[in-house]
Amino acid sequence: MKDYKILYDWPFAEIQRLADSDEAEAFALGLDVGSLSCFTTLTEQMRGLGADLTAAKAARGLFQKWGELRVCLDSFEQQFAHFPGATLQKFRLFVLIADKLSQNAPLLDTADVDENAFEIRALSEQLPLHWFSRENGQSILESMAVFSCANLLALEEEITSWNLSSLFAFHFLAALQALTALPVGHAAFVKRPNQPIANEAVEAFVRMAVLITGRPVHSAQQYLHAPRVINPDAIEICNLYQQWGEVLNVLSEYNSRKDVLLKYLTIYHVIENFMFKLPIVALERQQNGRMFSIRDFRRLYQQVEMAEGEALKQLFAKILPMEASPGVTFGQHIVSNWTGMPQADVDSALVTLGLSFTFTGFTASTAAPHFAKLVYAIRNAIVHNKETEFHLTYASLDMKVCSLIEVFLIPSLEEICFSLIGSHNVYLWYQNRELLLYT
Repeated sequence: MKDYKILYDWPFAEIQRLADSDEAEAFALGLDVGSLSCFTTLTEQMRGLGADLTAAKAARGLFQKWGELRVCLDSFEQQFAHFPGATLQKFRLFVLIADKLSQNAPLLDTADVDENAFEIRALSEQLPLHWFSRENGQSILESMAVFSCANLLALEEEITSWNLSSLFAFHFLAALQALTALPVGHAAFVKRPNQPIANEAVEAFVRMAVLITGRPVHSAQQYLHAPRVINPDAIEICNLYQQWGEVLNVLSEYNSRKDVLLKYLTIYHVIENFMFKLPIVALERQQNGRMFSIRDFRRLYQQVEMAEGEALKQLFAKILPMEASPGVTFGQHIVSNWTGMPQADVDSALVTLGLSFTFTGFTASTAAPHFAKLVYAIRNAIVHNKETEFHLTYASLDMKVCSLIEVFLIPSLEEICFSLIGSHNVYLWYQNRELLLYT
């Protein structure tokens, strides 16, 4: 198809249908006086713009009033979206791309454009962008675009910074004309080979094209709450907080992070510090200020080198019986947090994570081992990326697992961490200012 036909034939036909057709006349008959007056004004404007389109086509020139047509269509859609068979979003997108094309001032040289070279495919996944395009430097047919018309104003704002070659724009307009209606969510503009491409292959190609430019294909789940601290007034200047110097830096990193998975991993690093510090503090207190021997360190290494999951169980077995607030242990506090969650959602999340216990199985007597398993399972799901394991990413993070992390795990870990660091205790605080070592 000739380039000027792609640019002008379809929008002219749409203007005719909206403003000067039997459909338009029948539609006008059903309007009240006020709406009819507005409809008449808009359709007169469109007929005038249609005449200008025809003149531009005849002269093989550039139509300069796409902006006016876009404003007219915006008003028409706002007031007469119920026009029968209206494809106003598709028309508005066409005008937006045509306007971009005209800004690059292409020559309408009657070049042939293969109107069947590309197609527009609906995507099942939603992406954190309104427009993205990439033109392949070796073959125009390997170029692509991905876009969403859920918010055309946002699309218009985003597309203004993109440079589209005239050939790319003509192909896009040709593929757009072939659509009956725009997809509801995101859509991809990709080449149409002789053998149809499977939907999953299209989606993977789109993600790859976006990722190689440094952009994400999933939105990070944001966690913007301040840390939950049981007793902020428990910190005292006489406490030797300098022994927590590195952990305080980690907590600073934790406070600076906003996406939920990275935030979880950061507070897990604090728990990990507790896990390794627990036997060191126990040994230091046994020594009661005496120097550490080689035998002492061998014994310490044997304690520390146990499996991480088992070390977490031992840590929480010590922590949960401790008092979180007057008359309430950490174990009781955590069980209270747990029972406030919706049972069905929690059970579903536990199945997803591959854990064997259930909502009702998390009780005062099982809280320590079950809490340890849950904390460790989430950490592994984020860190591990094996084909045989569940990998927790923003693509796989469903709302039930997300709620378990945001509503239960992170607040519970915050309460534990800030309480244990904020106030002196026998399990994680050194008895002396320094460790005395044999040289």
